[in-house]
Amino acid sequence: MSGAMRPEAGPNSLAAGATALAVAACYGTMLIVAALASLGIAVAIHDGVWAGAVSLFAVLAWASVLIGYRRYRILWPAALATLGAAAVLWAMFGSYHWLTELVGLAALALAAAWDWRLKKNARSKETKNAGSSA
Repeated sequence: MSGAMRPEAGPNSLAAGATALAVAACYGTMLIVAALASLGIAVAIHDGVWAGAVSLFAVLAWASVLIGYRRYRILWPAALATLGAAAVLWAMFGSYHWLTELVGLAALALAAAWDWRLKKNARSKETKNAGSSA
């Protein structure tokens, strides 16, 4: 077996992927509908299904960051993800404002990136410890 380690997909990858899907479900859908409308094609999107998809991915990203909290015991990424998911859910099901939604998605993205960075640092420490004990 070679010394190169394959990066493992895990909760941190899930957080980033779910955040990207939440952003794509939200703003990607708007862009596609606008592009089709400019071509003269009318598409009706059910608001409840659209909000549900964005919310599902936001909650999935939040849960993935919380899994990272259990491993690293660093509160701030989990707190940021909680605020982000709460803002997205409020924008979807409470009182909609585009800025609330945008701030929530940005907070989720920052939390996922922070969580990924913690995982990367932990992996490099494990690699150093394994190399020094050999």
